[in-house]
Amino acid sequence: MEYGKSLLTALRELEIADHLFNVSYPVLKDKRIFRSTISHMVRNSVMLVRAVLEHQCRSKKIQLVPSDNSYALDIFLEKYSILFEINDETKNTMKELLFIDKLIKSEKSSDFQREDRYYILAGDYTVYGLEPKTIKKYIDLLKELNKRVKNKIMVEHGI
Repeated sequence: MEYGKSLLTALRELEIADHLFNVSYPVLKDKRIFRSTISHMVRNSVMLVRAVLEHQCRSKKIQLVPSDNSYALDIFLEKYSILFEINDETKNTMKELLFIDKLIKSEKSSDFQREDRYYILAGDYTVYGLEPKTIKKYIDLLKELNKRVKNKIMVEHGI
């Protein structure tokens, strides 16, 4: 039951991101917590997409789960956005999180924090900024999506 483990991992990653952002970040105001929160949200998105695709593969509705995260996300959003009632804002959030993660992991990027805003300086010297309210919105959107995915999968299996 691979998709069950992926779903549990996704839910756990979001709990960690939520705790880091709502409990630890307000106290410490450290950019590493901000970065870690983003990382956990990305892992949540990736594992959630994997769980759905693995579930669909097991149900024989798709042939293969792609190993590339951005390709898997594209398939998920293309084929299952109606089933899981994913709006454009949530789609854009998931794509943006993968983009931010690539920026952070890029060898030539650096990050810094000014006041409450977190900035990522990409290798081509473009600056990408994030505010706490944006991260809070991302967490709320992901929570709602996680809830819908969990409920749909559980209903299909009569749990």
